Amino acid sequence: NRMRSTTGLTSNDARAVTPVLHANYPNPFGGNGAAVTTLSFTLPRAGGARLEVRDMLGRLVALPAAGSYAAGTHRLRFDARALAPGSYLLLLRAADHLHTRLLLIE
Repeated sequence: NRMRSTTGLTSNDARAVTPVLHANYPNPFGGNGAAVTTLSFTLPRAGGARLEVRDMLGRLVALPAAGSYAAGTHRLRFDARALAPGSYLLLLRAADHLHTRLLLIE
């Protein structure tokens, strides 16, 4: 199986035909000790999904979500206090797709 990659999707359409990784909010985040952001993704049908946070060298530094999810939009709060300020990649792996966003921690 080959993974298809899409970067920077912005659609909020729950009728998406492929999984969608929405922009986290706020971004950047972490100023004044508030290292929490909201992550969200949409699945067009029920199935497995995995949200990964990786450093710029590709190392897995956090796994905010992994498991089976119903079709629709899913939101979760991500506490990044254990991570140093900097740039990180947020990856959604679902239905043979890979979607990527940039997380900025201040």
